[in-house]
Amino acid sequence: MAETGDKRRKSALTGSAGTHFVVSELCRRGFTALPTIRNSRGPDVLVMNEDGLEFRVLQVKTTSRRDNFWLVGPRESIKASPRFFYIFVRPKSNSPEDPYEAFIVPSERVAREARDYGGSADDWKLPSEDREVDILRGNWNSLWSS
Repeated sequence: MAETGDKRRKSALTGSAGTHFVVSELCRRGFTALPTIRNSRGPDVLVMNEDGLEFRVLQVKTTSRRDNFWLVGPRESIKASPRFFYIFVRPKSNSPEDPYEAFIVPSERVAREARDYGGSADDWKLPSEDREVDILRGNWNSLWSS
């Protein structure tokens, strides 16, 4: 079923808000982070460490609800690389005014754990254990620990 114009616009704005949230959080932590051109193929954010010698490529997936899963596209399209990360973004509660929270996940893990959603896309789901979720939540420095 095709999205209506209003749904498409809301989805695009949600994605843009998530991308800018990620860029903002990285810049606050001293990294150089740049969003790429909106709705283009490829990554959403390029980020360099403080000395500019290391970079990471980020794919941001944002939901407007407090879901525990995100659609990631067909499994075969997931690029597994030590420099490629998924940043899964959602509001901290179901209120649209609440701030976002982010979960930083290496692409190798997403590729390994992506499961069939039943359609043309696979999804990635947060771990069921709170301790594991807490490790992924807001762990921006994990981008540089691999």
